[in-house]
Amino acid sequence: MSVAYASSSVDRFSQAATEALAARALGRTPTTQGGRELYGKSFVEVGREWLALRGRDGNLPPEAVARILLGAEIPYSTPGDFPNLLSNLASKILSQPEAFSAATFKAWCSPLPPVRNFQPTTVNTLGEFGDLPYHGDGRDFEQSKPAEGPVVWFQTDSYGDEFALTSRMIVDDNLGGFTAALQDKQLAHDQTLNRLCCNLLTLNQAMGDGYALFGSNHGNLAGSGAAPNKVALSGARLAMRMQTGIGGRILNLPIDGLLIPPELETTVQELLQTTLQISPPTSAPIANTSEGADVFRGSMTWWVEGLLSANSTTAWYAVSKRRRGVCYCFQEGFEQMVQRSYWNPRNNCRIWQFEGRFGVCAVDHRPLYKNAGA
Repeated sequence: MSVAYASSSVDRFSQAATEALAARALGRTPTTQGGRELYGKSFVEVGREWLALRGRDGNLPPEAVARILLGAEIPYSTPGDFPNLLSNLASKILSQPEAFSAATFKAWCSPLPPVRNFQPTTVNTLGEFGDLPYHGDGRDFEQSKPAEGPVVWFQTDSYGDEFALTSRMIVDDNLGGFTAALQDKQLAHDQTLNRLCCNLLTLNQAMGDGYALFGSNHGNLAGSGAAPNKVALSGARLAMRMQTGIGGRILNLPIDGLLIPPELETTVQELLQTTLQISPPTSAPIANTSEGADVFRGSMTWWVEGLLSANSTTAWYAVSKRRRGVCYCFQEGFEQMVQRSYWNPRNNCRIWQFEGRFGVCAVDHRPLYKNAGA
């Protein structure tokens, strides 16, 4: 067998093995003949076939096979090597959309363009141009300038973790544990960013103008606390509609959604859900709402955020998506969590590193409103 032919065979086998293991990890069926032939085989069984293709003895003890598969004897990697097969498997698992993620930040926050490094980055808050100036007949047009607000800044930081794939996990064919660890790291990445965004709300971050995000100076804090109901939502909607921009124009912002702790989920569902059916039918006001509260039904969505409970089980927030409020930003090349792997001879494990680089900032108070709750 020529070297070129052997290399081609190993590459094809590695592709089929990656498909078979990924299908088993994700509960799917392989689509290629090679994947179907290897589907259901254990890590060690697949490894022994891979060793035979490489001209090695495949009848080694399982522990010895596991060490080779993890990279103990490979000083450098080529596309068909088993450590690269494991990295490709990890990438396939991480690329799958999560069936459930507790993070809510993508729903109520706004993304900023990626930045290149860890240096502080400024965000200019430009105001509105205002009304069009009167244009007299035969005169030149005037060029108006938007009002400028205070400058805010943010900085991306690095967040990371590790996971060790051990020889015993290979011998025991613990593909489920490997898959669960990878998916949990992805959830941890998103939840870390989610916590930073929520902290800006719960800690009442100071803004570029020197005032707290929520307060009388910004006109976005309820004068007294109340659970979400007709009166409380009317007050929030009025405050949002009457917010003025940097140039003084009334912004007329609608409320697109409520960010609430789990303790308020049932109350808000009663108030807003369009498909809620009361049995038996009644004309009386729904519990925990005011007369005529059905006017808000279906007018906005809501996001349940468990991280809010540690600060308050009653406070809730109104959000308009028509302007940037709380923003998040990734560093270039880290728009998704990055994973790397290497062989660690000290513990005979293949180590997976996971890193995210991101930052958050509160750009504008106007699309945000807070009520301390009842």
